Amino acid sequence: MKYIRLLFYILFISKTIVTWGGENIGGLSFRAYEYSKDERTSFIIPSGNQGVRFKDYLSVSFDLKIREKGEHFGYVCRMIVDNRNSLNLILVNPVNEEPYLCLIKDQQYLGKIHSSATIDIHEWNRIKIELEYKNDTLYVRNNGSLISKEKVTAPDNHSVKVCFGANKLASYTTSDVAPIILKDVQIGLEPGSIKYEWSLEQAVSDTLLQDKFRQMTAFISNPEWIINSHIYWKHRKTLSFSSKTFPVPCEEQSACYFIAKDRIVKYDLIRSTTKEYVFSPLIDVNRITNQFLFVPLKDKGSQLVYYDFEKPDGENLSFFGSSSNLVVLLLL
Repeated sequence: MKYIRLLFYILFISKTIVTWGGENIGGLSFRAYEYSKDERTSFIIPSGNQGVRFKDYLSVSFDLKIREKGEHFGYVCRMIVDNRNSLNLILVNPVNEEPYLCLIKDQQYLGKIHSSATIDIHEWNRIKIELEYKNDTLYVRNNGSLISKEKVTAPDNHSVKVCFGANKLASYTTSDVAPIILKDVQIGLEPGSIKYEWSLEQAVSDTLLQDKFRQMTAFISNPEWIINSHIYWKHRKTLSFSSKTFPVPCEEQSACYFIAKDRIVKYDLIRSTTKEYVFSPLIDVNRITNQFLFVPLKDKGSQLVYYDFEKPDGENLSFFGSSSNLVVLLLL
């Protein structure tokens, strides 16, 4: 018996696949504890030894989500002000509790990131940190809601170093990197305006990355660009069949079905899992062509159908009906 080995590659670039994945293309994924310390990701603003200069006001905002896989612990963002104070956004994972984000100013615990709405750290959240030295106040917002307001004091004319992930700065070195995905980083020096911006949508090969307005350069090391998983072929699964096999995508289920002479294999594109359905009678796969498709049925989702062009109208559809794990080809 001739076996056909199917090497299944999925290209995450089409609109359909993006819809299946439920995620917008773009972002910087940080290498965390699954890598050695020297291979973990850094994104530091600005590059070099100097900081971002500001006087009375500073805002740092970014889109953030936590990868579901990996150790849920580590630094998300560390802001070093005037090389003597730090504000840290940290992911913690207490025993018998769900992991959460919290703020620590120097050695002072400011509390969890929360708001009136339930926050899912595995979905995108827009974090905004504002320093208003004119009012001696620190504001932290999540998705537009004020979640923290603290008193801060400092002299005029400041500089800040914004570090995402690992860094090797004196007195503030850390290799404890949280498994984050980051995008749309913005820095403002006046309320309501953006001075520097990094979208992090496109992959770069250099360690220096200019902002959108070409006014400041950030340093980046060991990046994992989300866009690369959408534009390069990636081996996901190997499936073996004992006959000629027809692939049939089903967008509604985020799946692809493979129809062989005696079985259907469903491959879940999101979870990378398979489920097998045996059916009878056997299909003469050498006689037919790939005229399978999924059609929507009212209040029943989609159903797998075979369309036979050689039969007259009313007799040309064959439906696949299921009972437990047995799939029967129902001929009209």
